[in-house]
Amino acid sequence: ILVHDESHVRYANAAAAALLGVAEAELATPQPLARFVVGERVGEFLASTAEVRDALRGGRVGARWTGEVPFRRADGTPLVVEASSVVIAHDGGVAVQAVLRDVTAQVVVAEVLRERERQLATLLAHLPGMVYRCRDDERGTFEFASEGCEALTGIPAAAFVQGEVTFDDLVHPDDRARVVAEILAATARGQPYRIEYRLRPAADASPADDESRTRWAWEQGRAIAMPGGGLSYEGLILDVTERKQLEAALARQAAHDPLTGLANRLVFRDRVAHALERARGRGGAHEACAVLFIDLDRFKDVNDSFGHVAGDRLLVAVARQLQGATRGCDTVPRLAGHESAILREGI
Repeated sequence: ILVHDESHVRYANAAAAALLGVAEAELATPQPLARFVVGERVGEFLASTAEVRDALRGGRVGARWTGEVPFRRADGTPLVVEASSVVIAHDGGVAVQAVLRDVTAQVVVAEVLRERERQLATLLAHLPGMVYRCRDDERGTFEFASEGCEALTGIPAAAFVQGEVTFDDLVHPDDRARVVAEILAATARGQPYRIEYRLRPAADASPADDESRTRWAWEQGRAIAMPGGGLSYEGLILDVTERKQLEAALARQAAHDPLTGLANRLVFRDRVAHALERARGRGGAHEACAVLFIDLDRFKDVNDSFGHVAGDRLLVAVARQLQGATRGCDTVPRLAGHESAILREGI
């Protein structure tokens, strides 16, 4: 199209007429530019920069501008046009010659992609764990790590992406070889991997805090073939420390007396059975064992005279005495009420 005196379309070819939704003959006479360009953007279309505006008003040719401008067809249908404009000499003056290209579909697609990226970023930011993508290289270089990375490791995601620290360095040394082996095995089978392992605390933690601050992580991911060759790994890592602690507590409750902390009857029976097998020489070993049964005399009198709280305190104190008087390899269970026992092996 050709725009003269900053306000009228003086010429448009057939393609431009089709784009604007008018008959080519209709453009044989000058048409107001505002008919096709959204009103507040007319000035942007004509002269987005001072150079083009000054060139138009000063009669200088050669100034150029390229950008996207909201247009509308004659029937009011909106569209986005990429306009490549240049100031040219025309009829003894100057005019703007513009090549228009309908980019509405591309703009819509770009807006949809931006919205999806925003939604994805919001989702990742609020996930309870860490989403990642890393390369299959010696350092396991991170290409992406979600914000949950810092809550999980105490280290900002940027530190991993920028290569300041590697995630493998945080995996507990006792678990590291197993983690690598399980990932490689799953990758060889073309399957996702699901693994649990411990994460060491940040480097500034004192040795005394190392065990108490160790976190448990659950990871699921898989290897992805890259278009240019090679692999990358994508996955999710969750902090499952509370679950592991609960499992450990439940396991302890299942095997120990809740009041005294001594082993319970089930554990005692199991260990006696194993001790008897060894005593009979199974597996090539011949180890004698002994069982001592212990009962507190007049315990009922303590409960009746001083109450059950005092009785419980007495049971706990006796349990501590028994543990202190036995070896670490001995089993000291509470069988029932005020009855206990000691299983001594290897005698």
